[in-house]
This record gives sequence, structure tokens and C-alpha cells, in this order.
Amino acid sequence: MTCLKILPALLFGWSALLPSGMATPFPGEEVAVRQISGSRTLGEAETLHIATLNLAHGRGSALNQLLVSETRTRNNLASVAQFMREKDMHIAALHEADAPSWWSGGFDHTTFVAQLGGFGWYASSPHANLGIGRYGTAVVSVLPIRKATSHDLAPHPPPPTPRCNHREKNPTPTPAKDTQRELKSEIVKD
Repeated sequence: MTCLKILPALLFGWSALLPSGMATPFPGEEVAVRQISGSRTLGEAETLHIATLNLAHGRGSALNQLLVSETRTRNNLASVAQFMREKDMHIAALHEADAPSWWSGGFDHTTFVAQLGGFGWYASSPHANLGIGRYGTAVVSVLPIRKATSHDLAPHPPPPTPRCNHREKNPTPTPAKDTQRELKSEIVKD
């Protein structure tokens, strides 16, 4: 299971809240930050627009990405990038963002969306490697990303499922088997 925290302290990175040079409370694996020239900027915007979107491997409304052509995958992702441009999104967290994978067109979905969406900075971390597909979380931004790190989170039980048996007041949840992961980014406004 993959997650990306979108609380401001996490999105901007804990170290953005700490004095320069002080270590973050959650060390993680550093992820490459990439830059695209000629992209949009924050400009004179008074409000920072932040979104979280599930790219769903570029499949759109299809049942499975294996049933979608590369052309359709690109068109689906182009629609997402166009939506973010139209809504003037400055930062977006992306879920199920594929690295070049056989099952979803063979190209990097984060790079594609960042370029078409006019985001000058992006970072991604493929957390799932299934052989036929690699995907994970990503962040795209019009503001510079100073640093991005990927973090494994300890397994935790899912929330309890409501039950019809009224005698059982506190059902015991089953522990989760998957480790969750998040991608943190430090974004700075000059």
C-alpha cells in the first residue's frame, strides 16, 4: 500500500520547519529531484493551490491498465495535466504514478504529467515493483523542490469493519501485511 501525506508540514518537509542544518525527525531514502525548464511559475498568486490525484496508472475509467493502449494512456494523463493547468494547481501529490512499465505504456507518467502540466519540479518514488509494472507516489510543483525523501512506514492494522453482531463491542482488527510508504518534499518559495 502506498501513501503520500499532504499535510503542510509533511509536504513542505519537516526540515523546512527546523533551523538550517538540523536533521529531520524521520530519516528516509533520498529521491532524485528533477527540473524542467520553461515551466509555469507561482507568479503573483495569493493562494497556493495544492491537490492530490490518483493517476491510476493512466487507465482512466478502464478496468485495468493492461487493457489500455499507450496512446489512450497518454491521452488520459494529458487530461489530468490539462485539469491541473486549468485549476492553476501549484503543487500536486500523485498516487499510482508509474515509472516506465510494460503494463502502462512503457513511459514515465510523472515526467509526462509534469511536462504537460507546466510543473518545473518533480520527484517520484516507485514503491511497488511487480515485474510487469513499477509505480508509487510523486509530487509535481511550480515551486522549487529542495529535497525529496521516500519513507517506509510501519505496518498498521486497517480500521475495524462495522459488524452486525451488537454483542461484540470492540472487534479486533487484523494486522496489515503491507508496509506503507510516503514521499516527502521540501518546497521553497524564493
